[in-house]
Amino acid sequence: VDIMQRPNYFYLRQLNDMAKEVIADGQYKGDETRTILSKHNLHGSGIVVGVGDTGLDVQSTFFYDPYHSVRYGKLFPDTNHRKVILYYNYMDNEELETSGHGTHVAGIIAGQSILDSVSQYDGIAYDAKLMIFDTEGSDGKTYIPRYLQDYY
Repeated sequence: VDIMQRPNYFYLRQLNDMAKEVIADGQYKGDETRTILSKHNLHGSGIVVGVGDTGLDVQSTFFYDPYHSVRYGKLFPDTNHRKVILYYNYMDNEELETSGHGTHVAGIIAGQSILDSVSQYDGIAYDAKLMIFDTEGSDGKTYIPRYLQDYY
């Protein structure tokens, strides 16, 4: 996080555009093509990552697929969706997440924008796909199942 002082207030900016380099190499060089991941073409292709968190904004440019709807439920993933092959609502059938923690975490892991203007904020494994396990209830609280192995 970068905090820039301005008269009478501070401007807070998340530095996700730099996270790929820092996480992969431990430093920021300003050139993503020089990272260990890029040198070895490791971008998540063919990988599915399970994310259990507060949910996901499926309309975000980093997850939206204009040709395939997100499949909700526990069965039958849609491997044709460009990002989200399955979305399971553990607590209820509501998708309340619009820009919270789950969206942020999934974006760092595998977000890939359909807009070139913000593609510098793509996730670390931007070619990976996601299975989302939404643990947030309609009351805004997060609930973790007692026996996780029953859901994964």
